[in-house]
Order: sequence, then C-alpha cells, then structure tokens
Amino acid sequence: MTAALLDVRAMSAGRAYYDLARNPPSFNFVDFLLVSERWRIAQGFDALEFVVLPGPHEGFRQDRLPPAGGAERRRWFENIVMPMPLLLPSCGKPARLDATATGPGFARGQYLIGFKSLVESARANCYPLVAPPELVAQAKSKYGCYATITQRDVAWWPLRRPQLDEWRKVADALTGNGITVVLIPEGTKADELVPGFLTDPKAGRNSVARAALYAGAVMNFGIPCGPMWMAWFMGAPCLIARMSDERPDTIDGRTLHSSPTRTAGLRANGLTPGQSLPNARPRQLIMWADDTAANVLPAFEQLMR
Repeated sequence: MTAALLDVRAMSAGRAYYDLARNPPSFNFVDFLLVSERWRIAQGFDALEFVVLPGPHEGFRQDRLPPAGGAERRRWFENIVMPMPLLLPSCGKPARLDATATGPGFARGQYLIGFKSLVESARANCYPLVAPPELVAQAKSKYGCYATITQRDVAWWPLRRPQLDEWRKVADALTGNGITVVLIPEGTKADELVPGFLTDPKAGRNSVARAALYAGAVMNFGIPCGPMWMAWFMGAPCLIARMSDERPDTIDGRTLHSSPTRTAGLRANGLTPGQSLPNARPRQLIMWADDTAANVLPAFEQLMR
C-alpha cells in the first residue's frame, strides 16, 4: 500500500448538518460554511462534509418568510445551498440532502447564521472560500479585464436595492478606462435584461458560477447582501457601499420592512460604524457612504493604488 493511500485513509472528516427546519435556503449558507469551518479547525478534523436535513413544510421550515413557496425555495436550495460547499477547500464537493442522516456532527437543529456570525468569522481570520480555478479562467477569458456590480432587487426588501442610475455612471466611467462591467442580475429574475448593463444570468442563478465571476474581477461592487459576503470571504476585491441605511420604514405612505443594516443593529452585531470587517484582504472596503458615483469612484481609485 502506497504512502498516498495511507494518508487518505488516515484523514479525519467532520460532518456539518444544515437543518432546513431552522435555516433558510439562501445565501445565509455562507455564514454556515464559515462557522462550520471554524468548528472543523477547533475539532482538529482534516475535512468536512455537509449534510442538509429537510424541514417539515415542503422540505423547508414552517414560516411565511421569503422566499415563499416550495418551488421557489427548491430553486434557491438547488442553485445556492447545494453547490456552495465546493468553494470550501476542506470539503470540495456539493452538500448532500439526507432525511435519514444520523451520527455525530455539528449544528443539527441549530440556527447559527446572521451578521454577528459573519463578524465573528472575520475576527477569527476565517476567509477560506475559493472558486474553482477552471471557472475563474473561463470568466477571465470571456470578459477580459472586468468588474462586477451585484444587483439586489427583491420585493420583500424594497429598501435594499442599489441605485442603478448611479451604478450606470460608475459603469460608464470604468468602461471608459478599459474595464468591462458585468452586472450580476438579481437571482429571482436572472434572465431579465437590465437596461444599460451587460449581464451574466448564470452567475445570477448559481452560487459557484457567481463565485468564479467574483474571483476573476478587478473589483466587485455592491450593497450589503449575502452574495457580496460570499465574495468578501473569498478574499476577492470588494467595495460594499451603503453599509448603513437609516431610511424610514415608510415611503409615499407605504409601510415597508425596515432596513436590516441600521447602524445600531450593526454595532450590536460587532461592527463599529465607519469600519470594515476585521482582517479585510487587499482591495476590500466597506463604505458607509451612500452608493453614488461621486462616492464610489474615488473610493475605487484609492483601493486600486
């Protein structure tokens, strides 16, 4: 028996359970990857596997929170959650859905996601995510020197939409400097055209395709959202604008969900206003100013020096 085979057989693997009875099928799975990786390191395991436990209502948790409906939740689950463990080198394969899984592991029945968890992972210097190199090479071959803008446009968070008119100004300026600008469309409408932008629908739908696009970019622009935190914990260049949003809960007399990125809430979750996440990588910036071209372009130029 060769030494290589002996090494493989000697490897120890831990199991992380993502329980859909408690957790959403969303980009919050990034939070779970990170906390699971921290658990793996603390326990001394060489590798991780991810097992997804189905929930009680059409396979998901019993609530009315978005995304609503079993079909839409399955689409998110299949395109976001299942492939994402490919990005974690200690795993390197998709998650496995198994209603009968038993045995020891991490996080069964637990809810460990949220912005506080992201801050804790950053403080622990846990930036482990890596996009498949062959997919990154394909993105660079397709777009050359490029930057991305992540669109966020879901009905249940009307305050969490980028100001596309301002981002068009950013795109025009970058294009004038020889940088192709690719807008990653909102995943709930990935095939819809966005006037004034080149879009990548595949990256809009699939978390691994999106990660590859982020990894090859000279800069990834956006406002706070799950996909941008995935890019951040890949160590990819990121400029996240409008970190704090203090706008009122009503617009034109309509009652809205309040923004989850209010300064008080961010501070309570461990992020000091005006600062970036701990252990930020080169060319990563959390910008607390509004997402206007007048704010974004000078910050981008500073980061690229």
